[in-house]
Amino acid sequence: MNMLLSLQMRLRRFRRDDTGAASVEFVLIAPLYFALMLSTFEAGWLMTKSMMLERGMDLTMRDLRLGVHTNPTHNEFKQIICNNAAILKNCEATMLLELVPINTAADVPTSTICQDLANPVDPTVTFNATRGTREVETMFVRACVTIDPMIPGMGLALHLPKDVNGGIAMVSYGAFVNEPS
Repeated sequence: MNMLLSLQMRLRRFRRDDTGAASVEFVLIAPLYFALMLSTFEAGWLMTKSMMLERGMDLTMRDLRLGVHTNPTHNEFKQIICNNAAILKNCEATMLLELVPINTAADVPTSTICQDLANPVDPTVTFNATRGTREVETMFVRACVTIDPMIPGMGLALHLPKDVNGGIAMVSYGAFVNEPS
């Protein structure tokens, strides 16, 4: 009986004890707070990379319009875009680049070029910057770069569409006109 009384007293004392109550709240709230905070950093970093890809494409299109680059090959075109988009890691290796002549609105490609990089597909390049006998031709340019998320298993990166390697596709569009000289 004495042992039962002792156990009851201990249980009552345990029930009234409020030490460690804040720890329970912290354990419940902290993961949500950290996921939100890290998702904010992830979103900012992905947005920065996306803006740099857009910047690289814009500067490259501008240089092509001004004639700074003449007759670039497919690989040189990728290199120019990647040099203008400074912070993209392995840009040339992960970039898929598509150049298509546009004569009517129906010629604008609607399919996605961001293929599975485990099985890379070389896009058809019809770009020919030689000037002279050709007529005016509008070129549609589309670049896709696969970016690895900073924190792949948490927050924002969990909800973005990814390829089989866990990369997130970023696409940039541009256009320029091939004109006869």
